[in-house]
Amino acid sequence: LAVTVLLFSVAIFDGHGFADAATEVRRGLYLTLGDPGWSCTDACYKDGLVCSYESLAAATDYYSEKVIKPTMRKVGGTCEHVVGERIGTSMPVMDNRGWCYGKTPGPTNFNCDLISGMEGPGRRLC
Repeated sequence: LAVTVLLFSVAIFDGHGFADAATEVRRGLYLTLGDPGWSCTDACYKDGLVCSYESLAAATDYYSEKVIKPTMRKVGGTCEHVVGERIGTSMPVMDNRGWCYGKTPGPTNFNCDLISGMEGPGRRLC
């Protein structure tokens, strides 16, 4: 348990203070919605956070409509349509139409530096 708390601390604290714009979705796990074409590294930096493999891996349940739609709303996004539980993507993302794509369930590529790769471009949930 102490190791998990330490890993979460790396993801949410950058030495200058805790994030103001990010949303705490469960104790110690903050999420933010990146701007179009941004990586999670960029999105987290904007909110005073530091993205890490461990923080992205901790957010493993963002693949179904019942989870991703209210989560996107909490971080300032609006899902007009959810494409989840079907094919998903390697990370939760919202495209320029407001379509939200949940991540593929299970372990995937938890890379902070990836951008969404969608046309529009997309906005990553980080």
